[in-house]
Amino acid sequence: MDVFRTLAQLRDLDLSNNKIEYLYFKDRSDMDFPALAKIQMAHNLLKTISVYAFNGMKSLDMLNFAHNRITHVHGPFASDNMFKLTLSHNQLSRRSFVHIDHNSLESVPACLKDGIPRLYELHLNFNMLTGTEIWNTLDTMKDLVTLDVSYNRLTKAMFNNITLSLQLLKMRNNQIRRLSVPFAKKDVIIDVECNAIDKFDPRTLSRHVKALDMRCNPVDCSWKAKMDMNEVPVTSTSVYGTHEAEPRTSSFGHHHCNSCSSRIMPFVN
Repeated sequence: MDVFRTLAQLRDLDLSNNKIEYLYFKDRSDMDFPALAKIQMAHNLLKTISVYAFNGMKSLDMLNFAHNRITHVHGPFASDNMFKLTLSHNQLSRRSFVHIDHNSLESVPACLKDGIPRLYELHLNFNMLTGTEIWNTLDTMKDLVTLDVSYNRLTKAMFNNITLSLQLLKMRNNQIRRLSVPFAKKDVIIDVECNAIDKFDPRTLSRHVKALDMRCNPVDCSWKAKMDMNEVPVTSTSVYGTHEAEPRTSSFGHHHCNSCSSRIMPFVN
């Protein structure tokens, strides 16, 4: 790839239908590949891809690695542009870990649903995600165990069709006002610290939730009065909703009301 690095006007690079087995990049400067937006590498012999190698290509918005022999994709990818990553028709069978954090994504890239089978971890923190589309997208990711969407612009966390494989949900520092996780795998951990949750009904939370971090939310604990009158069932769960340095284990019946609305952290771009 380095042979093309100084071509200042190069926008589209098509190396499809060759016998390329690996990609090699030397250390680059910010002046390399200044206009390159699309790279086509379909129908080659690639086995491993490091998306980290494409960091610094400021104009890049599309990568096509379809029809190779790729078994592993690794490395974080940082881009200011919405991009399309195509990995269809490869040999991705092992668990995949995808980091697309610290970007400007407003929605989940479509390639994650179809191009990366057995997606195990997905890190989308520090983006600009909004709406509820992401929760519908999760229904197609049957092997996903860890999801991090912290530091975005999400206002709801409605896991009505949550994938049964999820074990860790990190959603801190958004603008979430409503939380609903009625179905979950046993021992799932949920982190919604520093959001805007002002109303919480324990009946919307699965009994399989092992730990729930709700620190720094303006929670209205009126549900506790109903619980005291046996109108709301008590479940055994660790709830972090106080100002204590270390989280404490308790049942919902002994959860301390959180009144730290003034400490809600703003959205971070």
